[in-house]
Amino acid sequence: MRQRVRIVRALQELVPGLSLTSIVDVGANPTEKPPYRMLIQAEQARVFGFEPDPRAFAKLELSPEKNVTYLNKAVGDGARHTLHVCKSSYMSSLLRPDPLAIEIFPQMGRSLEVIQTIELETAALDKIEEIERIDLLKIDIQGSELRVFENALTKLDKAVCIQSEVSFFPIYENQPSFGQVDMALRGLGLLPHSLPVMHRNPVSPLRAKRRYGNQLCDGDIVYLRDIRHLDKMDIHQLGQLAVIAAGYLDAQDICARALEELYRRGVVAEKAIRQFFQEFPAENGRYTFPPPSGSD
Repeated sequence: MRQRVRIVRALQELVPGLSLTSIVDVGANPTEKPPYRMLIQAEQARVFGFEPDPRAFAKLELSPEKNVTYLNKAVGDGARHTLHVCKSSYMSSLLRPDPLAIEIFPQMGRSLEVIQTIELETAALDKIEEIERIDLLKIDIQGSELRVFENALTKLDKAVCIQSEVSFFPIYENQPSFGQVDMALRGLGLLPHSLPVMHRNPVSPLRAKRRYGNQLCDGDIVYLRDIRHLDKMDIHQLGQLAVIAAGYLDAQDICARALEELYRRGVVAEKAIRQFFQEFPAENGRYTFPPPSGSD
């Protein structure tokens, strides 16, 4: 972790005019530490987090982090919906748990028990004025992710990275499939990069511990703006790609590719970038950069 924070701080010195990374966390339930915490520690992040479950939001309000704002709102299409508050807060959803799925995965039954329903207004990301841009979107809202993407086309048009929960086996009624989410994100010019989280569950009638399950259930997938076309990214996007790759994804190869493009455009000085990579962790490989575009 310290190494990633150090690299981010070095990037702050290397890339002229590097802006804070605008992070939106939809479904910010603090069941675990956020993966962008290294960017917060490096004072590189500006975070807007959304969490409609009142129990989870109460915990988020205790956060002392700088440049982090949490809102007790549901993000969606701007219409009114029902929040199904489940026994386990991280399973709460705007979709109703599917009884057929609970029969298949009985060990999830207690977590998916609906203990309360709340009628609430949802907010479309494109309509939230406080959020001027989105560099990194992290979203985990139990099946309603596609609805958010469809109502954030303007602000996601320039996003560099999206980490989304996806479903391989529907747990909720009318839950969009992985294929639908994948097509939507590819339509925004993003391609899959990594699978940081993958859940497999045992199915009934066999009762077994989760680690013995083989049935794909759900997981998180990271999408990055298409790295085949760095020429289509502006300088802001390239700087954010470098920072997100190094501080969020621990993907130093992606960081190097973004920096190479900045070097080609003459944004980053040769002496500075060579010094940066001299201090780069040796296990990430060696880097040789071509001359900037237009040079002899």
